[in-house]
Amino acid sequence: MARSSTPRRTVVKDFPPLSLFARDGETYVPTTATPGPWSPAVCHGGAVAALMAHLLEEASTPELESLRFSLDFLRPVPTAPLKARVRPVRQGRRTHLIEGELLASGAVVARGTLLRFRAADSGMEPRSHLSDAPPADEPGDFAFHDAIRNGNGHRQFMAGGIEVRVPGGDTFVGARAGWFRLLLPVLPGVAPSPMVRVAAAADHGSGLGSLAHPSEARRITYANADLAIHLARPASGPWVRVEATSRWSAGRSGLTNSVISDAMGPLGVGQQLVAIEHLDLPAFNSRTTAAATA
Repeated sequence: MARSSTPRRTVVKDFPPLSLFARDGETYVPTTATPGPWSPAVCHGGAVAALMAHLLEEASTPELESLRFSLDFLRPVPTAPLKARVRPVRQGRRTHLIEGELLASGAVVARGTLLRFRAADSGMEPRSHLSDAPPADEPGDFAFHDAIRNGNGHRQFMAGGIEVRVPGGDTFVGARAGWFRLLLPVLPGVAPSPMVRVAAAADHGSGLGSLAHPSEARRITYANADLAIHLARPASGPWVRVEATSRWSAGRSGLTNSVISDAMGPLGVGQQLVAIEHLDLPAFNSRTTAAATA
């Protein structure tokens, strides 16, 4: 339910920004590198995923490896001060499970969990039913995607927060495959972990795997309601490759499956449930902005 007074959108104005978020006491303030493509008032899911993964890892010990991450988007995450609640669920000898929430104006807007394993050398060679060969393409084989020039014009995560490379460069939606490189840390001076980089990239699967026809570009939305990542090993290097396929029902739902790789080869999978809605973009923008400030 909307509040009687609309809270002011608070985005760190420094440009170029030094990080995705700035710490202000107990809150995390989005910078101009966090908005999504639909509206400058709403954070991109990849930026939210990166923040949540960072906060959950921060509550654990560094020698463990983050191998499963899940995130539920309960409502649009505004580009406004966010508070976090993080709680260790289990801290065993071999695994840690941590859960957390992000809140805006007192309301929970996102909820996440992280499962971490203690690394140990078993002496066994890696095994797989599938090919472990490196991807057939490299980041340099794809063209830079200028999200500002090809999108709605405002500063956003896909331009200032993460580098996006897709075949041809101009068309991201439905490109199926892309390479991603996080350009900024989540917070100033904190190097992104492998899971933070993967989470920031994997959220793009629903866009890469979109089944919307070009003629529907301004009449259909496909926002993912969640993000689930399972990895066999941590990512290596700054670049993460996401290759997505989708299945959309005749109703208003869909499922995107992504293969997540680095330069060495496949390392895991991502899944997203997608909420599909037919509408015109200006109406969606006004409704999204209203929801973000509710």
